[in-house]
Amino acid sequence: MARNSNLNEIIEVEVVRVDLDFTVDQDSWTYIDKAMVVWKGRADEYVRTLVLLRVIDLSSNRLTGNFPDEILNLTELVSLNLSRNSLSRRLPRDIGHLNKLESLDLSRNQFSGEIPTSMSDLDFLSHLDLSYNKLSGKIPPGTQLLGFEASVYAGNEALCGPPLTPNCSSEDAPTHETPSNETVEDEIRKWFYVGLGSGFVAGFWGFCGVLVFNRAWRYAYFSALNKSFEWLLLKVALLRVRLLQRSQI
Repeated sequence: MARNSNLNEIIEVEVVRVDLDFTVDQDSWTYIDKAMVVWKGRADEYVRTLVLLRVIDLSSNRLTGNFPDEILNLTELVSLNLSRNSLSRRLPRDIGHLNKLESLDLSRNQFSGEIPTSMSDLDFLSHLDLSYNKLSGKIPPGTQLLGFEASVYAGNEALCGPPLTPNCSSEDAPTHETPSNETVEDEIRKWFYVGLGSGFVAGFWGFCGVLVFNRAWRYAYFSALNKSFEWLLLKVALLRVRLLQRSQI
């Protein structure tokens, strides 16, 4: 698309080749933007009007490489269509600077990585197509991006989140909290007392069972118990006599 000097007439052309050039004139330290447009064998150079470009359609041109960062300087862009090419790598994180975009079509390329969060700042965006790329991660939150149909994000197998899916798999999975040291110590203490009580009960009833069913052991046990009791009574009596003798001196 090109405009005449009065910006009244709009002429649409099929561009065969566009060479973008953004340089700095070191003599005057001025910013120069220009584009060489070749159409039907005719080459036209547009200087200092490139930022006024409002529509770019380079779809189905077998383009390769990454997203042209120079496009981010075209702040007057209303429509950008780079679909059906072989563009790859990540989308520029500052794509939200094109805040006048109303239509963005990047479908059927090889873009990868996450969708830039700055895309949520495209308040005027009414048409979006990111389908059939290699995008991954969660779709950035915000009414601007979540308001589109799921088909806008179709064909990106590693992409998740509304409106494509209810949630990402990492959010669906239950969280496993690492227990603190106090929790671990309490758990160990609890099982220690459980084991101690169980061992005491098992040992006591086992001992009683032996006394009940083994006569010789029962006789030996009670004989020893009786002797121990007699020895204890003797010790107590002797201790009492000694205390009485000391009290009389």
